[in-house]
Amino acid sequence: MKGFIAVSTAAVSAAILAAGCGGRGGRNLVPDWAEGVPRRTLSVTDSIGIEIGDSNYVFGQIAAVEWTPDGSIAVLDLKKCIVQIYGSDGGYRATIGRRGSGPGEFLMPSAITFRESDGSLAVADAMAAKIQTFDSTGALIGEISGFFPAVPVQITAVDSASMVGMKPEFEQNDDGMFMGMVLARWEGADIEPSVVYHRAMAPFDPTDIAGSMSDMFLFDATVDGRVFLAPMSPEEYVVRGYEPDGTLFLTIERPYDPVPKTDEEIAEEKAFVRERMIASGMPPEMASWEPRPFKSSIGGVIVTPDDRIWVRRGWVNEVIFDVFDLEGSLVETVTVDYPGDTEYWSVTVGEGGFLAFDTNPDNWSRVYLLE
Repeated sequence: MKGFIAVSTAAVSAAILAAGCGGRGGRNLVPDWAEGVPRRTLSVTDSIGIEIGDSNYVFGQIAAVEWTPDGSIAVLDLKKCIVQIYGSDGGYRATIGRRGSGPGEFLMPSAITFRESDGSLAVADAMAAKIQTFDSTGALIGEISGFFPAVPVQITAVDSASMVGMKPEFEQNDDGMFMGMVLARWEGADIEPSVVYHRAMAPFDPTDIAGSMSDMFLFDATVDGRVFLAPMSPEEYVVRGYEPDGTLFLTIERPYDPVPKTDEEIAEEKAFVRERMIASGMPPEMASWEPRPFKSSIGGVIVTPDDRIWVRRGWVNEVIFDVFDLEGSLVETVTVDYPGDTEYWSVTVGEGGFLAFDTNPDNWSRVYLLE
């Protein structure tokens, strides 16, 4: 069972990644409700990463990037099983962890997050089935284990000692096996959630993992514990905001017409996800992925320090955000200005600004600094 959980978690991570992307060559449809609002661009000002040379700057496979509380940049390398720290100027500073199953080591790290209160780091490891914590110097200070059936594959630190995360769920009853995700809040080292914001389950079919994950979602959370969730729906554009206790306080809805994927986009997504499944430990004979025929309306959601909700359009082939305030009003749209392909870019934000990386780079992996 444990091996099954680990393999399934890897597949789920790949599914989330692929489903949130737009499509190469997709139509750049501008909705009527976005006409007339101010438009801005984010430009690439610098990057970290080289193709060959100093190993401290050669990435294997970037899984996440985050700003640390002191203004440094942390890069989670899934292939190398390490977290590397760089200054805001791009200079290498330190490495945390290494490949292995012992204390302070990683097998398949999927997410990182930092606590603002003390600068500590938490690393979720899907294969090792635990979350390890490190102090601001990189020293191991503890671990949280015992999650059933798997650890959260994405986590965000909130308040002083809590976290919000997306955790795989598996359930078997008289009606069969079900698979899905729960978005919840955990306090301290507790493995039982104190609040469940959302739970989506579907019948599990190992030959159709895409169908088993039909109700996926994206999320972000603020330091004070508010949670924002966006279903990855091909039919509706909606974002919901929750207070820390789970009370719904915001719903953003906009008209949306489904956008079909092209045959080329479906073939590319199928190959991309299969490669990620196998790289994450899934046997090749199980690495089956049948993409959904329509694009997700939303490809990402992030909340900036000034309480703006940035919702990425999922139906376009570039990075475009619709930016809303906490009243649900659209205040502007923002596009990433970059001459290359940004289809598979993942974008995050912190006090230091915007960071991005390509989850499926054509050449070598890099971290991009945007402003």
